[in-house]
Amino acid sequence: MTTEEPNNKVPEKVVLISDGGSSYAYIHSIIKVTVKILIILLLLVLLYSVAEFTFIVAKGFIRFNGAFSFSTEPFDRERLFFTQVQGLISAVLLLTILIELIQSLIGYLKSDATNYVGVIVEIALIASVRHILTIDLEHIHSGILIGLSALILVLGLFFLVINRKLMSGTKLLIK
Repeated sequence: MTTEEPNNKVPEKVVLISDGGSSYAYIHSIIKVTVKILIILLLLVLLYSVAEFTFIVAKGFIRFNGAFSFSTEPFDRERLFFTQVQGLISAVLLLTILIELIQSLIGYLKSDATNYVGVIVEIALIASVRHILTIDLEHIHSGILIGLSALILVLGLFFLVINRKLMSGTKLLIK
């Protein structure tokens, strides 16, 4: 009888390197530099956008003060600051998308194992909500509203599934 010993060796990692990995390292360094440039440019856009947003809000408080004038003449509804809130919420959500994009690029620089699917779904959710807040509900077809609602529902469920998988991996399940 022959006894065979089980093969308990750990398989070695096979790496296909045709030129010693120098081209891969070169491409990887170009990608890293490109991502750093993108982060810097997006940060400049973010700073400019926040400054512009602050200016618009301050101008809105000064210009649209129709509710605070205690004159007897009727005030124009278009001059109310409340009518500008929809645009302001849209601007805040756009800034949120920009911040999320910058954070995902920084996460890519720190480690190559970033959850891109989760980031993309989160940005898509914010963008969809932003789109719904900016559309004119009186002049839109009901089919478009149903489609947008279905999109947000699917993205929300997908986001929950992804986060549940991430949370279960870290043993922080929320019940």
